[in-house]
Amino acid sequence: MHSIQPNKVTKQCEAINAFISALNDFHPSIKFTANISNTSIQFLDTIVYKKDNQLLTKLYIKPTDNKQYLHYSSSHPAHTKKAIPYSQAVRYRRIVVEDEELNNSLLNLKQMFLARSYPESLVTKQIDRVKHIDREDTLKYKTKQEKLSRFKSSLTKDQFLPLVIAFHPNYLHSKTTSIHKLIHTKWKEFLDENNQLKQIFEATLVKAIFKKGQTLAQLLTSSKYPPQMA
Repeated sequence: MHSIQPNKVTKQCEAINAFISALNDFHPSIKFTANISNTSIQFLDTIVYKKDNQLLTKLYIKPTDNKQYLHYSSSHPAHTKKAIPYSQAVRYRRIVVEDEELNNSLLNLKQMFLARSYPESLVTKQIDRVKHIDREDTLKYKTKQEKLSRFKSSLTKDQFLPLVIAFHPNYLHSKTTSIHKLIHTKWKEFLDENNQLKQIFEATLVKAIFKKGQTLAQLLTSSKYPPQMA
């Protein structure tokens, strides 16, 4: 392996800077930036850096990233809000190699969710789950067959009929009057009134499957041009 002479490196850096300068002169609204370093480099949301003759990775957050996670008061099911801190923590576990760096990053992540009004107990519990995960497991590629097998194992043995409706927080306002309880009660009453249907659907449950409700963006904008007039 031949070592690169310092003057050659300097010329290469000058050529790169000249190229970037030419790009930035092409149009006033388009600007390119570049970071040249002998110790680290940024790629997407990752920083690759050298330490003890090894290449390691840690998280890179762009200066313009304001981390506006879904607010806890948003009209979404509880399991969705619960999953967001965990999924983000898993992402950190996948990227960050060193444990000390990971703990600092997770602490910052926790503060970001607290700023979005997430309960501290919920955020702490979900983030702490990640600390017991081996990083190697997060890097393993899962085939479609493995994902399907995992999905099937998560389902109950009983068949169910999906009732797809737009989510509303009032549906789950109380455990005794939730839509899940209401559907279960009414479905049982419906089958008890018809023996023939009861024989067919006796082992079948009806479950509410929530879909995303209409948003302000959908009410105020249109994907069609010209927009349809009411």
